[in-house]
Amino acid sequence: MVDSPLGPIRCKFSQGAGLSKTKLEYEDLARLATDNDLTLSEVRELAAKIPAANIKAENEDTSCQY
Repeated sequence: MVDSPLGPIRCKFSQGAGLSKTKLEYEDLARLATDNDLTLSEVRELAAKIPAANIKAENEDTSCQY
């Protein structure tokens, strides 16, 4: 979960075959973009500026690095 100034953004975490991947939940990004009259890219850029230490994946006890 990312606590952004615009609101919370969920993260997805997956792993397998020795690889792990995290990404931001599209629906949350789209909702925040619409609610705040921003583009999806602007919301992604804002979320990318949040320190990784403040970000947690919901289904895994690991940082959500995107």
